[in-house]
Amino acid sequence: MFGARASLAQSATPSVAMRACERARVVGHRSLQAAAAALRIPRATPFHAAGYYLCLDAKRGAWLVGIDRPVVRRADGRAALVGGDVTITFFSAEGVAIRTPSEILGLHRRVADRPTQYGAVRDIDGDEAGELVFEAYSPRSMQAFAVIDGRVVAYVPPEHIRANATSDIDRDGRVELVEHVSMQPTEECRERLLYSNDLISWVSMREGARYRPDTDGARAWLRAQCPERPTVFVPTHGVTSSNAATTFREMVQRVACGRAWGVSPEAIGRAAPARWPAPIACMTTADLVRFAASIRPPVTLAPITGIVAPRADAPNHFTGIDLDDFDPNTMPVPQELPALGRRCAANENAMRRAFNAVVAASNQSISLDELDEFFGDFPRCFASDSRDVWMTSFDRLRWVENTETDETGINGTSRIMHLDVNGRAVAQSADSISRFDGRVSLRRVIATFDFDGDRTSEAIVRAMESREDEDSDSYLAMLTVANGAVRPYEPRGGVPAFSRIVDFDEDERPDLVDPRCNAAPDDDHEGYTGPQCLSHSRPDGTFSNDDSVARDFIAAQCPAPPERIVVLADGVASVQRHETYGTILCARYYGESAERLVQRIIVESRGRDDDDRQWLRDISTVAAWRMPFTLPRPTPAPTQRAAPDAGATP
Repeated sequence: MFGARASLAQSATPSVAMRACERARVVGHRSLQAAAAALRIPRATPFHAAGYYLCLDAKRGAWLVGIDRPVVRRADGRAALVGGDVTITFFSAEGVAIRTPSEILGLHRRVADRPTQYGAVRDIDGDEAGELVFEAYSPRSMQAFAVIDGRVVAYVPPEHIRANATSDIDRDGRVELVEHVSMQPTEECRERLLYSNDLISWVSMREGARYRPDTDGARAWLRAQCPERPTVFVPTHGVTSSNAATTFREMVQRVACGRAWGVSPEAIGRAAPARWPAPIACMTTADLVRFAASIRPPVTLAPITGIVAPRADAPNHFTGIDLDDFDPNTMPVPQELPALGRRCAANENAMRRAFNAVVAASNQSISLDELDEFFGDFPRCFASDSRDVWMTSFDRLRWVENTETDETGINGTSRIMHLDVNGRAVAQSADSISRFDGRVSLRRVIATFDFDGDRTSEAIVRAMESREDEDSDSYLAMLTVANGAVRPYEPRGGVPAFSRIVDFDEDERPDLVDPRCNAAPDDDHEGYTGPQCLSHSRPDGTFSNDDSVARDFIAAQCPAPPERIVVLADGVASVQRHETYGTILCARYYGESAERLVQRIIVESRGRDDDDRQWLRDISTVAAWRMPFTLPRPTPAPTQRAAPDAGATP
């Protein structure tokens, strides 16, 4: 199910509250280690504390979830936390600790290696002071805590909306309250069924200061999950012991959707079979009616009217964008700056000697060409018009052989360094780097540019983490020099996520592109990306993702409102999924109502095969997303009237 979880942004510099929280966290974690030591469990053994003793940034303070009188046992050769008295402490902006009375928490909460509960900070009431929220998965439940009048108290969501989870379904940065529909099987069924719920949920979204379950996005979210009014609630055909759990989940889904379509519990009971399939006969019609009566959808769906499926070849108006990467035109070190030239030459020579030493130590297991390919431009100096230099320096590079695992590779440390016009160096703290049989961990400078015009350039750095037989995790970040140290570049509004650099508006300033800004967040739909986003670089050093240049970037990929949402392959039945995903988002960028967009997808999905229809049902939940801006609809070109005949009568 779609919907990224909302969270409060964390500052790059720890606050007073976070530092106080961290000190308390260390003390608490030592108590767990002491309990483990009493069992003579080695200190190096992984300790599974299931999320306890983590500091959570609440923007105006910090939360710490701890545990008193921990119960620790040996499990599979490691220490496992299995019980204790849960404690919650809030640290104010001044670092003052406010501890939760234990009686409002419930004591001796069980903690397993795979926790069913977790704590997270959610700003439910929109006051920029995050509440601490515990969410449990089985069964679904939510418990929130806030600081009111100097005390930590249990927090009741606004308007007393029923909710057992939080999310940010529409991606507007604000919290939504979610109620997942779940059914607990009877004891007899529990022994027979491996069940899973959470298939259907309704959501209350923020409008102004209130939460409402009937917003356009909330209705779209519900209709995407329940596109049609069900008529059969208990599947009876082909039910076997091997698919009984799937049948149970399907029944829960159909009943929940039936209630969302206004079907009464009594009508659902009357539609139940007289004789239930044997694998799920542990359920009864009375159980089904009781479950249906417990479901109270906040809105009722109605049939779709006024939407006709367009012709199969109607244009969808979603296209990709082909751009060249920005060339920073990195300069050679000017000859009139000999100090810089000497430092750069010395660094490159040192790297070359280190590379040769690694090759020699490896007994030719690795070649100099492989090192050059692996390290790329690492030793290179990146100069700019600001007459300063950025470079990456390595220390203690060595060839390592692990006799226990038969792994070989390179170890060492690296530093990203800035040299000013006089050759004075400021270095970032050392990072460990490693390369073992295809696994890599390193960072390097790839370009420089003076974004804020202060005559000191910023460095664009690529960080890379990769594992053998896995995709590499690579991202870009920016560094600058401030107060005599290399620090993250933090202009007003921050640096948005990006993985490409282009110059879209051709103003000779690098703009930042995030190809995955609209990517489907669900693992089952990985690879669907939709329109890319641009953060326009402005002369004051800030970036805008919604000015005219950023909007033109989206318009280049979505040149017009789509006439058809579900894109077919050459007009035949097969759904082109990547194009359809992008078209859904283009429609939202042009202001298409979220619920109407889902209705269009439902109408256009009729006649497709079951697999495509299920995919369209799942993917259509992204119609609830709120876009950062709305594109103006193109003005149609005026039609020219034919000139009248010369002899015509006016």
